[in-house]
Amino acid sequence: MLCAAHGMAITYLLRNKTIPGMPAQNPDPRTTDDRFVMEIRLSENSKFSAEELEGMIRETGIVELDQKEVK
Repeated sequence: MLCAAHGMAITYLLRNKTIPGMPAQNPDPRTTDDRFVMEIRLSENSKFSAEELEGMIRETGIVELDQKEVK
């Protein structure tokens, strides 16, 4: 039982890349306990266009909106 618990904990740390000393893969290093990052991907089957979605997001009073084209 003890080995299984340790194995699960180590697997969790490896999958989430949170082992102490590992470089963080944070998309924005400014994220802390009072800021966060949300990633929204649009597909061809999306219900909203990029412009409609941007308008809805801006209505929430966000601080910053950064758009990136993913290939």
